[in-house]
Amino acid sequence: MDPERYTAREEAAQWLAKLDRGLRHGEGLKLRQWLQQSAHRAAIVEVARQRAAPDVMALLTELFPISLQSVAQEPPRGVTGILVAVGAAACVLILGIWTFNSQRFSQFAPAGSAFHDSHGTVHPPMTKGAFATDVGQQREIKLPDGSTMMLNTASNVTVTYSLREREIFLSRGEASFNVAHDADRPFLVRAGHHHRLQAVGTRFDVRVLTPDTVELIVTEGQVTVLYTPREGPDTPAFLKLSGNIASDDTTIDALEMAQVEPGLQFVRKVKATDIEDALAWQRGRIVFKGERLEDALAEVDRYTNIRFVLVDDRLRDLRVSGDFSTGHIDDFVDSLRQNYQIAAERAPGGRIVLRPQPGST
Repeated sequence: MDPERYTAREEAAQWLAKLDRGLRHGEGLKLRQWLQQSAHRAAIVEVARQRAAPDVMALLTELFPISLQSVAQEPPRGVTGILVAVGAAACVLILGIWTFNSQRFSQFAPAGSAFHDSHGTVHPPMTKGAFATDVGQQREIKLPDGSTMMLNTASNVTVTYSLREREIFLSRGEASFNVAHDADRPFLVRAGHHHRLQAVGTRFDVRVLTPDTVELIVTEGQVTVLYTPREGPDTPAFLKLSGNIASDDTTIDALEMAQVEPGLQFVRKVKATDIEDALAWQRGRIVFKGERLEDALAEVDRYTNIRFVLVDDRLRDLRVSGDFSTGHIDDFVDSLRQNYQIAAERAPGGRIVLRPQPGST
């Protein structure tokens, strides 16, 4: 290999490393100047074919697009022909990579193209996707980095991936994440109206209880709850919760559950068996261990369009237990009849009316 080509390849490898970690101030302009030489473009394409990730390859096509049509119309000759042929081969490779990715991740699509800011910094195109589940439905989604996301009933998420950050916006519902480790690209979950949770490589579950309240369960690793200030004055009732007031980012460890509100965090240790029960929805089940009937009905309501009506307030605090399917409520209703002497009657409007059976106390 001649010295000039060797030098160009070494410089190309350095630029690819910088593209992979994200260009810093002024580097974008320098890269564009370096790419003005055809030998440099050929070198970076050659090296990229061997080691670059698909998103970096896509960025290179934005920096200097190559026309396969023009190559076919005018067969290249000499050194120039070799460079053009290398570029054409790279285009074929890029198309092949993205064809493979489109088959594997067809639910994702590029959002816009690479652009340069006023400092010459190159910003790569983003990859976005939107997903939802119906009432009673669960769905697993493979994310572009190898992470997985499982959505619970009646959930909505938007996924946005770039070279610097992986972001999930959970507007409603519940989702569990198994995050692929990437120290250079944090995994950020925005949940509800306010909350932001950050992980690197871990397993955790997020549920939006209300637009202001989020429940977090960490199964493995750690999740950082980024600080969200509380709006409005500090009332006497709020100040009584001094032990739960958050004033900075906090870390939730494995086998911990947190209920997060603006300015407040309620964290407790949980057993692995309790987490397994709380996440039983992932295998299509609901598990109750002595929950109040009113709370159990609210949980069952999440998975069905049928609504339960309690006509006797004495039933609200009745404690119920059992393991039931999320997709069928008949077993749950039968358990109420047989084990708790509760009569169930179907009524118009998709309702089931619950009352004590005659003669029961």
